[in-house]
Amino acid sequence: MSNENRNYAVNFKVDNLTKKEAEKLESECVNKKREIAPQGRGTSVVGESKKLSGKKAKEITGEG
Repeated sequence: MSNENRNYAVNFKVDNLTKKEAEKLESECVNKKREIAPQGRGTSVVGESKKLSGKKAKEITGEG
């Protein structure tokens, strides 16, 4: 285990996707996270854009 500080995060939103694209992108991101940062923790959400409003995004990330 590295002694580096673990105080960085990545938060991004991608929209204008089909359901299939969204599911594939989420799956690939999870797999890459495991490969690149196995000690990292993550939360992902896939859903219709109108159901994932800015307020809900803040609740998910704990920033609101």
